[in-house]
Amino acid sequence: MVGSEYIHAPFFLPSKSKDKLEKEIRAFLASNNYPNLYISSGDEHLMQGDAINGLEKIIFDTVKKQEIRGIAFSNSCDMSVENPRIRPMNVCFSPLIKLSAYLELLESNGIDKTRVSAHGEAIRKQELTNIFFLPSGGINEEDSLVIFDDISSMPLNILASKIEKKDSRVLFSLSQFGHYLLLFKLSIHFCRFSEHIERS
Repeated sequence: MVGSEYIHAPFFLPSKSKDKLEKEIRAFLASNNYPNLYISSGDEHLMQGDAINGLEKIIFDTVKKQEIRGIAFSNSCDMSVENPRIRPMNVCFSPLIKLSAYLELLESNGIDKTRVSAHGEAIRKQELTNIFFLPSGGINEEDSLVIFDDISSMPLNILASKIEKKDSRVLFSLSQFGHYLLLFKLSIHFCRFSEHIERS
């Protein structure tokens, strides 16, 4: 954002919302204090960044399905069942993991406690490009994370059917700032232009 021009803010936001987003970003960068990242959401319109339960992940070692909580990475428009499709769409997601359980697992695998503690602090500060941290607060009851290189997908029509039958539901959606932060980290992880490799 330069002066009064919001060159990186979503173009569709009214000025008041852009002002709020700018203030939240500046406050976060200055103090690493998170504004509210979560909003309540219904199940009728899935959005990118939604936390959803009842997602079906295939376990690589056993080739068995496991129901998990996860964060949807697919674009909101790609998860809309109202949009006509030339082929069936899939929903991409990563498991939503409790930070405490993740750090305990590292320690149980023999990682030094000091190193685990430093790793946890880096996660909380959003310093790791392959991990998105979701702090506790409001609808999200416990510090959590998603790992960008642990992505699965399932057919949209199956997820939509599970939601309709109440076998799955949206636990929470991301606020404007939360979604902005997710997009920023996804872009760094998957679209890193400065890889310093000449592909000649």
